[in-house]
Amino acid sequence: MSLFVLGKKVSPAELVKELGEVFPIEVRRESKQRVTYCDTFDWRLEKAGLSLTTSRIGRQVRVILTTADGRVLDSMAPRAPQFASDLTPSPLPDILEPVAKNRRLLPRARGEWNGTFISMVNPDGKAVGRLRIRVGTALLPNGEGEKALPPRIEFLPLKGYAAEEKRVTAFLKERFRVKREERSEQGVVYEATDLSPGDYSSSLQLSLDAESSAAVATRQIHLGLLQIIEANREGLTRDWDAEFLHDFRTAVRRTRSALTQIPDVFPPTVTDHFKKEFRWVGSKTGPARDIDVYLLKIPAYRAALYPAARKDLEPLVELLKEKKKAELSRLRRSVHSKRFKSLLEDWRVFLESPDTQDSTPPEAGRPIIEVASARIWNAFTKVQKRGKGIGQFSPAEDLHKLRLDCKKLRYLLRFFQSLYPADALEPVIREIKNLQDHLGDYNDLQVQRDALKRFAEEIMESKAAPPATLLAMGQLMGQLEGKQHKERELFHDRFSRFSRQQNVKRFRRLFGATAKPANRPPKKGKDR
Repeated sequence: MSLFVLGKKVSPAELVKELGEVFPIEVRRESKQRVTYCDTFDWRLEKAGLSLTTSRIGRQVRVILTTADGRVLDSMAPRAPQFASDLTPSPLPDILEPVAKNRRLLPRARGEWNGTFISMVNPDGKAVGRLRIRVGTALLPNGEGEKALPPRIEFLPLKGYAAEEKRVTAFLKERFRVKREERSEQGVVYEATDLSPGDYSSSLQLSLDAESSAAVATRQIHLGLLQIIEANREGLTRDWDAEFLHDFRTAVRRTRSALTQIPDVFPPTVTDHFKKEFRWVGSKTGPARDIDVYLLKIPAYRAALYPAARKDLEPLVELLKEKKKAELSRLRRSVHSKRFKSLLEDWRVFLESPDTQDSTPPEAGRPIIEVASARIWNAFTKVQKRGKGIGQFSPAEDLHKLRLDCKKLRYLLRFFQSLYPADALEPVIREIKNLQDHLGDYNDLQVQRDALKRFAEEIMESKAAPPATLLAMGQLMGQLEGKQHKERELFHDRFSRFSRQQNVKRFRRLFGATAKPANRPPKKGKDR
């Protein structure tokens, strides 16, 4: 389909009039249509080249998905879908669901369009060319009015009549100076409403200067994390989907990790205060996130059971929903509290203010590349040492501690990744991710077993479910235990891969060569 945009000085009515004077045409006008443009909070559809719109037609909602290659799929629904899984089975959700997954389809922008269909006909009255003129406005957020959009001319191809399209195109270009439109319809609306698709990512998007001071670079890291925390606050409290809480909690955890793992760049009183405050925030997010994780695992739990037993998990689902409601209420109170508001305000003020302390922290002025390499190298050697000490009969707690060490190392790599060549860093991050994922799976299986046991005891005490529910939960616990044993057996091979000489050389080449001893403050009571 060819797209053109009409200049400001030409009205669509004038175009139709003059087109009719040159070509035999038939005109049909569309009624005004309000269109909602949907995407996930992290712009998954935009990144995948998909466009999703909804518009009301009578008592139904028409859902249209346009793919990157121009395919248009539509479906009717009683209401606008909140998730891809809300749509009835068809090719549309088959394409949409793997991209959106469990993220809510949020209304990102709205527009209103009037359309005029024009058919060019031959002497026999047969259509030999078709185009549509769309005149629209973008509806500004919060009821702030509307903004007129450039009229769009869409050529709707008719097989075997390319010559007629070329004739009409040539006429429009010569008479009305129409220009090709490269932007999509939703792109035009997004631009008019000051939306920037792709403006959010749960990953830090930094470009650190290797020679900048550690204090300046660390402030940049924390400001990036603070931006993620603030961006997810509304979606968390409104419970739009589970990923808001996940991204919020992860950014809080990374903030705490950075305060601990990049020491001596801020005054000790500042570091200690914000460590305590972000630890408080983290403690408030944990219970609600745990329930989210279990709810997200319900489809997998059902699939693991015989079909006849899957319905037996409904009492567990209801219990989890009740718990989620209670935990979310507690979390909302914390996030809306004066303490939390003051925390974010005070943290931003500190991060955006220059260091005016009388005594400069010992690491504050060092080049960040030196600090980063030293911290990453130390974290890597710690992982190596702990991992090599784990044997066949080591307790599960040792693997849990190693998992936390791996997480700290991966956080550091993400904080400082812009300081190192991407092609050299990619295999390093991939190796630590593989090991961390393995250890995470092992730990998660234990956590799930413990949680199911606890939930089963609650259900049994309340007598809120039939014995079949407890039997189904028992089957799941048995399956999880079997999977955990398999993961434990795989540990030696997974760690051996991570600690092989080739990987050690990668770390040493990237970080060991530039790692220098830290400028530690003198210990009290000792002369130096």
